[in-house]
Amino acid sequence: MVQPSFEEVYNEYFKKIYNYIYGQVLNREVTEDLTEDVFVKVIDNLEGYDSSKAAISTWIYTIAKNTVNDYRKRAYVNRESEIDESVELISTTEKYYYDNPNTLKYTENQQLFNILSELTEAERDFLELRYGLELSNEEIAQILNITAKAVSDRYRRLLNKCKKIHEQKLPSR
Repeated sequence: MVQPSFEEVYNEYFKKIYNYIYGQVLNREVTEDLTEDVFVKVIDNLEGYDSSKAAISTWIYTIAKNTVNDYRKRAYVNRESEIDESVELISTTEKYYYDNPNTLKYTENQQLFNILSELTEAERDFLELRYGLELSNEEIAQILNITAKAVSDRYRRLLNKCKKIHEQKLPSR
């Protein structure tokens, strides 16, 4: 099989990796730095990628996950302080729109942030596999070493939890 070029990998996975990392750290500046670190590692190690061992998406996700874990180990940052800083940044912004028209508007981003901040690291990680990396149940099952049915059940329970968090955080009318 032909090795993919860095350009192909970058174009296909940049948004997915960025979204995955943002879902983990909930801070845009840190996300940008960590995403850059991931793709530096990808370019440095692309020649050593072996498609017989794992899909390219699994390989890149592993690099991203390890980069986030390394960041957390280096930073010794309390998760609550990261969330507090991010909430402060969000609350000082009147209307925030990303450059990408497909991205959610500010108020929707704030709602999503509120939900994500209530989830555990493992729950955010699971959602990022589905939404950030857009992996199938079978691919997630392979990564987590569980069955596709278990992935489906976990996904359903997590969506119900997110819905409850959202309903609890809605302003009183």
